[in-house]
Amino acid sequence: MLNMTKIREGIERVEIRVKMLSESEKQRLEETLELTTREFVAFQEIKSIAQAKGEIDLETAFFIYNTLGNWQKTDIATKAILTQVFAMLLLSKS
Repeated sequence: MLNMTKIREGIERVEIRVKMLSESEKQRLEETLELTTREFVAFQEIKSIAQAKGEIDLETAFFIYNTLGNWQKTDIATKAILTQVFAMLLLSKS
């Protein structure tokens, strides 16, 4: 089960890497991590299904929900980890 401990650990690892990037690399990464409306809706739906199936705990589901709602203000490390979570949930769905 995916939980906040695993997400926090991932965010901390990525934060270290992000600090080593140039401003232009950070900007490119930020652009890459933007979500379309379709991706946003799909992520919310998949997150809800995963939580209902017990694949993620309630705390993690709330974190994802809140972060998606504030995506524009979210740091690069958190966006990167949640994008990986989205991919993982998509793969587990199939």
